[in-house]
Amino acid sequence: AVDGKLYVGGEFDSIGGVPANNIAAWDGASWTNPGAGVSAEEFPCVFALAHDGTNLYAGGWFTTAGETNANYIARWDGETWHPLGNGMDGEVYALYTAGTHLYAGGYFFTAGDTNAAFIAQWNGAAWAPAGGDFDGSVYALRTHGDKLYAGGWFTDAAGVVATNIAVWNTTAAAWTNLSSGIDTAAGDGSVYALALADGQLHAGGLFDRAGNVSASHVAAWDGGAWTNLGAGIEADGWVNALASDGDYLFVGGSFADAGGTSASNIAMWGPEILEDYGVAPREGSWVGGFEVVITGSDLGSGSDVTNVTLCGISASILSQSSTQIVVLAGAAPGTLLGDVRVYSTSQGETFKTNAFAYKIPGFELRNASGSLKASGASASTVNGTAFGNCYLGQSMTNRFTVKNTGAIDLTLGDVVMTGTGTDNFAVVDLAATIPPGETDEFTVVFSPLTRGRFLLEARLANDSPTDPFVIKLSGRGIAYAPEIDPPASQSVDEGDTVTLEPNVVGSTPFHFQWLKNGTAIPGAIGNALVLANVSPSGSGLYQLVATNAAGMALSRPARVAVAPTTSLVWGGNALGQLGIGTSGDNATNALDTGIAAVFAAAGAAHSIFLGADGTRRAAGGNAFGQLGDGTTTPRLTSVLLATPDNLVGVAAGQGHTLLLDDDGYLYTTGDNASGQLGTGGTTPRTSPAGVYNGYDVVAVAAGDAHSLFIKDTGALYAMGLNADGQLGDGTTSTSLYATLVAQRAVAIAAGGAHSLFVKDDGSLWAMGDNAHGQLGDGTLQDRKNEVVIAQNVAGVATGHGHSLFVKRDGTLWGMGLNDDGQLGLGDTASRNTPALIASNVVHAAAGKFHSLFQTADGSVWAMGRNISGELGGDWQSPQLQPVRIPCLSLAAAVTGASASHTLAVGTRLPPEIVVDPDSQSIVYGEGAEFAVAAVGFAPLFHQWRLDGVPLVGETATNLVIASATFADAGVYDVVVSNVLGAVVSAAATLEVRQIIPTVS
Repeated sequence: AVDGKLYVGGEFDSIGGVPANNIAAWDGASWTNPGAGVSAEEFPCVFALAHDGTNLYAGGWFTTAGETNANYIARWDGETWHPLGNGMDGEVYALYTAGTHLYAGGYFFTAGDTNAAFIAQWNGAAWAPAGGDFDGSVYALRTHGDKLYAGGWFTDAAGVVATNIAVWNTTAAAWTNLSSGIDTAAGDGSVYALALADGQLHAGGLFDRAGNVSASHVAAWDGGAWTNLGAGIEADGWVNALASDGDYLFVGGSFADAGGTSASNIAMWGPEILEDYGVAPREGSWVGGFEVVITGSDLGSGSDVTNVTLCGISASILSQSSTQIVVLAGAAPGTLLGDVRVYSTSQGETFKTNAFAYKIPGFELRNASGSLKASGASASTVNGTAFGNCYLGQSMTNRFTVKNTGAIDLTLGDVVMTGTGTDNFAVVDLAATIPPGETDEFTVVFSPLTRGRFLLEARLANDSPTDPFVIKLSGRGIAYAPEIDPPASQSVDEGDTVTLEPNVVGSTPFHFQWLKNGTAIPGAIGNALVLANVSPSGSGLYQLVATNAAGMALSRPARVAVAPTTSLVWGGNALGQLGIGTSGDNATNALDTGIAAVFAAAGAAHSIFLGADGTRRAAGGNAFGQLGDGTTTPRLTSVLLATPDNLVGVAAGQGHTLLLDDDGYLYTTGDNASGQLGTGGTTPRTSPAGVYNGYDVVAVAAGDAHSLFIKDTGALYAMGLNADGQLGDGTTSTSLYATLVAQRAVAIAAGGAHSLFVKDDGSLWAMGDNAHGQLGDGTLQDRKNEVVIAQNVAGVATGHGHSLFVKRDGTLWGMGLNDDGQLGLGDTASRNTPALIASNVVHAAAGKFHSLFQTADGSVWAMGRNISGELGGDWQSPQLQPVRIPCLSLAAAVTGASASHTLAVGTRLPPEIVVDPDSQSIVYGEGAEFAVAAVGFAPLFHQWRLDGVPLVGETATNLVIASATFADAGVYDVVVSNVLGAVVSAAATLEVRQIIPTVS
């Protein structure tokens, strides 16, 4: 068929009542005469037809085709006849197309203008010999792979002896014979037809032998030898035509008998057909892999079946008997309906026609709007496979519908993701099986885990021809930084439970870290912080740091006040900064102010106490209005100041004060000569007022003449004096307004003229004055831009010329000025790199020339200068190594970069005995002395006892017995007391022995 039509050629002038000159076309309904057919002056006839998929070629005995001169061969393009060059000089009996070539055989000597005896080839533009000349007519042509077979009546093929049949090997470019060829005993044989069947070349004609094999008019060539087809065609007949459907050979000619079977001019050669086969199942999936049972008689001997095919597809034999064979079906290329064939040694080949069908399911995918989607189509928003932007922690979904358009169940397998970000997508609700004609829905879910653009393929395994079905997906994970609703401030009693659980929004996942008084709390990494059975040492300012892929947030502080917390003060009091009603008298022991505070700030000579209710009290020097009471009058007793109210943060510099309320607004008061108040000018204030850009503030710090604050996004701002680069803005210019310095800050400290801050990743950064190495960068060079100093830092403190920081492992490190031993290293040598001071530390504070820190067991330690009692004990000055301040349970100890006094939040404890009296044994009349060493808040009272009975007048720190009698023997102890309580020493025994006279 060409263009959907059947063409026939021969010698006729009409067909089906329609005039037709030797060639006609059938379109399924009627006959037509293509272009008026072909003709000659006498005996016109068409002997051969061939087509290349586009053109029809006709060969025979004619000189015109339509109205065109065409010698023995012509081309029909569907509308018009065309000659092929000058054609031939004699009739054409055979045509065959292969690729771009047309081969012609017949009785001619020239093709076009080229000598070509009996066979020629046309390349679309010109004629050429087909490997050489033959010596007789060519009646049949056929190609198979790279071989061209020619049959006819000849004995020589391009100089090669070849009897009536030859083969041209295009690779070797040579003609060869097929054994001794085909002929009759009389030597007058011919080959009229060639065909391929069952993988072999078949020849038909007038002959009685093929090679050395008797073959009556039809034979088969397997590539190496000739075989006959049974008894062949009756001796008096011949074969003019051969055709094949791949398995069977159809034979036409002049005969009445084929292989002993009556056959009038046409017969079929093929395997024996057994119609009594049973096949179960009769159909299956094209992917194979299922069992098929074949039952019948004479299926073989029971062990000699060598091959079974289903629709031509080999099946694996699982078991066999003479009446039943079980096979495993192989995979087919698609839908097939065909024979079941059994090959056995004893029975040969038997089969059942059209006994089995391979069927395929169909896979049709549509999006939620019903649009059809092809496998492998690019991701797009139209078909629902391009998801666009999605916030981390959220999900986007699209629904899809799969329809089985095939004839059997569609089986769906695993979904394999390939590409970038495969863990960000999921295919859910995918059915395992979909029956023919039915649909099922599934969902693609996009849940980005990280930021970025993701391009990938979801490969849906299935048993349809579209396996796997590829869905190209895309999406972009985006994030928005955390936002924290600040936790509520709380006032509770000792022993209660405090729960801080702020609401956090933003892209998940989050990472959390709780801070107390600006220092990370070890292990507090959840959204909620629970303080069970809380003690007064739990008082303080608590903040939550939340980070995600987009940024970070730092909550405003929450006050936690645990009664009976109070404010304790000690150290320098030149201007009444201790708030105890006097000035000039230093305090070497902690004094209770009676102020219920949660935090405090120490300036050079003033103090700010942050009350449990968010109010503040202020005491000390006020020359610049740093107390914020509207005056410049110093206050020897702390004064309650109600505005601004609801404070959650305080900081004190040399002569200025920063205040932070729970709405995130920053207020400043006091000295402003260097712009440290951030007002845009240098005029001092005596009352607190707002600051440019001072909103969303969550943390504050004050140096001598500069100020720092952090916003809730982690943005760090600085203002004020910058002569040493302490603002970290890359200059040494004073800034009257708050200047953005860095991002992701969570904790800050301002020294005399240097600044330190901690980022959310635990990195410590420093800038400013470095004359003593207080930046810890290994140099003495000032830094105008921040430099990183350490990692895994939990908290930071700065003195006038030294710095301290606590790491997350609890180690305390220091650097900078050490003239008074403020680094606690046992010497007075300054350090320009961090030096390890102590371990198990939870918080640190730095004054002008002294330092304090707290350990996890609640102990408070101090080191450095003690001229004003700033270490909290009557120790000599300086203390080069840490000394423990006894009888304190603190929530926080604070001091300032210019301060020689210390403020604390916590409670004082009863006295503590550090050295007990020793037992003694003496002789009657000798003297004895008992001594005790105790620490605690003065005054300490002592009462010595003998056998539990107080000794009148014995209230000193030691007990002296000048001349012991037997009445002095017994058990002694001492009761040490103060206003907070009493403690009893360990017992000491006094033994008084009698003198025994010696006789000489």
